[in-house]
Amino acid sequence: MSLLSHLRKKIYPYEEMISYIPPYSNILDIGCGDSHILEDFSKINIKSYTGIDPKIKKNIYKKNIEITNSTIEDILKNMEKFDCILMIDVMHHIKKTEQRKIIIKILSAMKKNSILVYKDISNRNKFFSFMNKMHDFLYNFEKINYFESEKIISILQNKKHYTFDHFYKRIFWYDHEFFIIKYNF
Repeated sequence: MSLLSHLRKKIYPYEEMISYIPPYSNILDIGCGDSHILEDFSKINIKSYTGIDPKIKKNIYKKNIEITNSTIEDILKNMEKFDCILMIDVMHHIKKTEQRKIIIKILSAMKKNSILVYKDISNRNKFFSFMNKMHDFLYNFEKINYFESEKIISILQNKKHYTFDHFYKRIFWYDHEFFIIKYNF
């Protein structure tokens, strides 16, 4: 395991995220980055893994694993094959004007009995919010575009057949915000 992977696992609640993935799932990982989470899938049985990230430079195809530089828009056309969608620390990289549209499109494309594991950094505490902003600026040279949890709750309350759990977890100075969303049609 690389030093970066090791440090990332110290601040990321990987175990928490993986615990919500149903066994034998076809997984879509939106914004997979360099697929750190894929290393942890040895702890669970999965059918297939598809990771998308526009920053991936080289597409990778292995047995039951695909990592590609597609966009969310490209992958939404084939959502019916995924049982579990991961969207981990992606929303704050999306333009403010696009965030609501993207989450609605993902929810609308989910298949029957699928699950969305959504995690992003939180801005509920000013100090920890500042620390998250500094981390992303120094690490990614990007400005954070927070998408408040109240907006996601509002979207979900207006959609039938969706249930969700919402909670926070703080590790060091990182506030993690979770939604576990199920489409129970």
